[in-house]
Amino acid sequence: MNYKNGLTRISILAASMLLFACATPQATFAPTPATATFITPSLVNTPIPEPATTQPADVIFHNGVVLTIEASQPQAQAVAIQGSQILAVGSNADILALGGPGTVVIDLQGKTLMPGFMEAHTHYLQNSYFAGKSLEELMSNLVRFGLTSETEMHGNREFIDAMLAAEDSNQVIVRTNIFAQYNYSYLVNEKTVIDPAWYVDNPPILDPSHMVRIPGVKFFVDGAGTPDRGCPFDSFPFPSTVTDAWPEVWESCRTPNGELYLDEAQLTSALQTVQDRGYRASFHVMGDASANITLNAIETVLDGRPNSMYRHQIQHNSLLSPEQVQRYVQLDVIATVPSMFDTCNADTYLPIYGEGYYQWSVNRYTLADLGAHVSAIGDWLGGDVNLLNPFRRLYGLVTMRQWPIGGSVCEPPEWIAKHKIGVERALEMLTIEPAYTVSMEDYIGSILPGKFADLIVISDNPLAVDPNQLIDLQVSMTMINGKVVYCAVGAGAFCPSTVPSNTNAIPFGFTDIPVPGETISGTIEVAGWALDEIRIDRVEIYLDGQLIGNATYGNSRPDVEHDYPGRPGTPNFGFIFILDTTSYSNGSHIIGAIAVNSSGNRGPLIPGELTITINN
Repeated sequence: MNYKNGLTRISILAASMLLFACATPQATFAPTPATATFITPSLVNTPIPEPATTQPADVIFHNGVVLTIEASQPQAQAVAIQGSQILAVGSNADILALGGPGTVVIDLQGKTLMPGFMEAHTHYLQNSYFAGKSLEELMSNLVRFGLTSETEMHGNREFIDAMLAAEDSNQVIVRTNIFAQYNYSYLVNEKTVIDPAWYVDNPPILDPSHMVRIPGVKFFVDGAGTPDRGCPFDSFPFPSTVTDAWPEVWESCRTPNGELYLDEAQLTSALQTVQDRGYRASFHVMGDASANITLNAIETVLDGRPNSMYRHQIQHNSLLSPEQVQRYVQLDVIATVPSMFDTCNADTYLPIYGEGYYQWSVNRYTLADLGAHVSAIGDWLGGDVNLLNPFRRLYGLVTMRQWPIGGSVCEPPEWIAKHKIGVERALEMLTIEPAYTVSMEDYIGSILPGKFADLIVISDNPLAVDPNQLIDLQVSMTMINGKVVYCAVGAGAFCPSTVPSNTNAIPFGFTDIPVPGETISGTIEVAGWALDEIRIDRVEIYLDGQLIGNATYGNSRPDVEHDYPGRPGTPNFGFIFILDTTSYSNGSHIIGAIAVNSSGNRGPLIPGELTITINN
């Protein structure tokens, strides 16, 4: 594959479907684990400097398995980092020679280092924004799963403006790409609604140093199988057996062939406008007939030019004929596929689509081995935050099994199982391929000198473990721009210090108790830990933004000492504050904790704004 061609608070919309699609349901998130460390570095948008090769490395990882996702050097033993970038990749001896007196040297002890994962199609931030979730909580959830970059696959004007404002105040830790929406994902009076989107008044934001980029525009071409959205637009009608597997089909589908939002002439004209403004286009396409219309529009607008210049892409690709698969390859159209196929409903595909068509639902997976650019997506719409976990997606691609949260594993029948994807290719579909979709493959997605140091340390080598165990892999450390943003409990040995050794250091830590979303009553403890490279003077406790007192600081925390040995005051990093909830009104409140060091520097403790409910 040639990749060179080429907010303080953050709402959910509605629905789901029998197939994979983009919609907008209500959701609640699992609380962030109180045992890990999340660190928010200052990320400033500046031009990307070249690594100063004459200077020693700032950080060296060695004695590990380095999966580079680079064909020229698939594996290495060590990596050197300087500033925000990768300085060198190679053998232990070669990389250790790049160290100096101030270099932080991390012995990986055989663990695996690889590029951070990238989600190529999600709605996690926008849906959560409108649900009133804090951006700090959302970023923490992403980095604990090793996600260093993600793409919001449609954003309205309010959300885009909110994210750009959050970037200006250094709140965006994970690289975020947003596709401005062209039309709504649902029908109004049986017609699509064109959105007065952000892209109409603004040029694209493509600077690779920005943490929020707006590289494209999202089109909804057909439905998704719900009453408000209609159904995928196919070239053939549903067979008479459809109601055997889908009794409510006619509550969603207006016609036997499904719903088309934009005809070929409309789509071609709109795509030409978007391309002329410097944007790439992304298309929600679930039916084979809508795929034909979209491919025709792309071919017309490209007018013989290579798609590597523009990076137009088609999402979902839920039903493709073998001939359409070849056309994707010929036009070099980027495709995305669900990383965990709907295997648990495998027996419904035949009655829904009929004998001649039901296996078209897995043809999209053949693109991965045909030289096409293909990304695997999670398409988070709502519900359990653990659906963000990239190792679930890796497991799904490699085994074609489906393992619903809280459910049992569903084994694939042969017509699905034959489309299993190898681990190496699946890793590309979760790293370098998503980077390619937003023209970031020269900056992230693999481990190569000059690229941003967006890296993760994981519990085992995915190329060596049994495929059935891929879902059990875990992230020990997440680094973005050369700074650690997540360190799992017990993984301190693999997490380079992110706090400078001077009096300008900022305290950090975690509030363990209560957990976000907890309902409390009576008298409770607010407890956690805080530390710095200089002495902690106090921990201030706030309720709804008002200081209500200082915690008792200095309780023994050997678990924290294990992760951060040698810090002043070790091992007495713990704090406790007794909160009498009867002094406050029932309802939702926000607890905050700020550590203050002996130099007077202040640092908010994760999770920043901790929302609880008082019920006395």
